[in-house]
Amino acid sequence: MEDIERWVKRRLEEGYSTKEIKESLENNDYDLQILDEITGKEVKERGKNKWIVSGLALLIIAIGVFVASETIFSSCIEETTVKRNVDSPRRPGSSPEVEIEIESECEDITVKESVPSGLEVVDTEKDNYQTEENEIVWEIESKRNTVSYEVLTPGASTGDYSFEGIFSYQNQTRQIKGDNELLVRW
Repeated sequence: MEDIERWVKRRLEEGYSTKEIKESLENNDYDLQILDEITGKEVKERGKNKWIVSGLALLIIAIGVFVASETIFSSCIEETTVKRNVDSPRRPGSSPEVEIEIESECEDITVKESVPSGLEVVDTEKDNYQTEENEIVWEIESKRNTVSYEVLTPGASTGDYSFEGIFSYQNQTRQIKGDNELLVRW
């Protein structure tokens, strides 16, 4: 029985059709049920392997898409420049402008600026911003943009004021570069 099983499997591997194998078995007075049993086993094993291979292929494709998207998002933010320009030095009681220039291949960047304590925001240029206690947040939709705001310096005192800000895209955050000091002098 083992010899006939090996013979049938070898014929299947060599590409013979089940019809040709069946005729050969019939001509040699073998029970044709053996072919059904062997081909049934072969089909089941091939089916299992097919599902395993298909599953692995899908997993590899999913990992590839994830890595590619991470690379695209990473390179997008790495190539983004967000720079602050502060109109400094200024006199007490003045309203200097703070400008933030954005150059990016990313769309939908969030820019969050922390205004130094002691300064009051008196005007912002863009409509799509939110303010909270000494913080301005812009949602920037275009790849190149400039946002600006004016602050009111205290009327009777001098000092140094430090700005801080970040920009983010797809949960990746970077610091705003450029000027970060406003000097208020007489």
